[in-house]
Amino acid sequence: MGSGSEVSPSVRDASAAAPVRTVAALTAILVVFYHFSNIAELLATVTGVNFRLIYILTLFAVIAVVSTGAIQNALRHRAVVFYLLFVGWMILAVPFSTWIGGTLGALRLYLMVSVPLIFIVGGLLIGWESIRGCVLAIALSGVVVTGNTLVFGVSRSGDRLSLSSSGMIGNSNDLASHLVFMMPVLAFVGMDRSRNWFVRLLCIGCVPVTLVLILQTGSRGALLGLAMMVVVALWKSPVKVRFGIIAASVVLALLSTVWVPDTIKNRLTNFNQEMGNEAEESALARRNLFDAGVRYSLQRPIFGVGLAQFPIFHGQSRRAAGIAVPWHASHCTWVDISSECGIPALLFMLAAIGTALHMLSRTYLAAQRSGQVDIAGLCLSVLVAFASFLMTITFLSNGYRFYLPTMIGLSVAIAAAAEAELARRSGSEERPMVNA
Repeated sequence: MGSGSEVSPSVRDASAAAPVRTVAALTAILVVFYHFSNIAELLATVTGVNFRLIYILTLFAVIAVVSTGAIQNALRHRAVVFYLLFVGWMILAVPFSTWIGGTLGALRLYLMVSVPLIFIVGGLLIGWESIRGCVLAIALSGVVVTGNTLVFGVSRSGDRLSLSSSGMIGNSNDLASHLVFMMPVLAFVGMDRSRNWFVRLLCIGCVPVTLVLILQTGSRGALLGLAMMVVVALWKSPVKVRFGIIAASVVLALLSTVWVPDTIKNRLTNFNQEMGNEAEESALARRNLFDAGVRYSLQRPIFGVGLAQFPIFHGQSRRAAGIAVPWHASHCTWVDISSECGIPALLFMLAAIGTALHMLSRTYLAAQRSGQVDIAGLCLSVLVAFASFLMTITFLSNGYRFYLPTMIGLSVAIAAAAEAELARRSGSEERPMVNA
């Protein structure tokens, strides 16, 4: 055979690896869909059976991570390293917990379910098509959760909407925070002309419905998340797009208030007013918990009171002082982390999040400068979703769920894939500096 028809070993290796990487990326996308769609709890509600799908999916995903070099791919990014330092500090703090047994149980669950996501999402999503697939999975998850809420949503605690089919996002505030993250991604997929028309119609139709559902939860943290959504979108979008964002925001806000009860409207606008109702009591209770979390963070700044131990430690401390209080978390993700795992753990997590957001922002700007509207739009939608969600969890205890490692992993995966895609489209050997 002539030399012109010979295939180099590197090309043969790449061709052989392509199907494996495709399956690995599909596994990561399915894991993302599983988490964001809350499909397990929905199936358990409908069928009465817990299929424990997460263990099967995670097992296949971990095998893919180990066999494809996903760990090395993820570790090239500082955001992943900072996140792993956060996990390492969490482990280091275990012997100093006020209840080691309880901390070990919470740590085991976190290490099994949440930590692998940094490698599954950050290491297995290689190539721009896999990123598009993941974003589509998040959007379709939004469709599922929106439909789930329409069917199984119930009004509790003064007309506030909650989800009876879920434990993880059943609470009004958790449901609102989850939907806030979905909204920008739903809007992006709905406006993406390269998508199937039915998928686009489904996603864009869910946007106003999702907004109404968010408002019906009566979550003031989610309301601030919506405000953050508009601010970041206006800040990062081109001037000609900003007018459309403003107009759409005004129209959606006006239309959505028609389906929001007066009791919820009063709650959403009650930040400082004196009102003898549930809203005032809720705000006072949260303020007391926040103050306690800050106090414990300063009293035990290095290792905290122990992972998942704030409610117990606070309840016992108040009981010893002769004050009976419910055992609740601090209702602030950042205070939860600092009071339970120490201030260094909080700094590592903030560094991971800040680095991930910076990567997304740089990637967006690089795509915008190159005139690649589709890449820029995807980056902006995830950036807006991430920033909005961070605002909502400032008033929730969501530091140890799947969200943060998934978002950090997705950010680094988008940056790496966009860098390669921009270089491919430009036909240049010099790649845009979007990685960090």
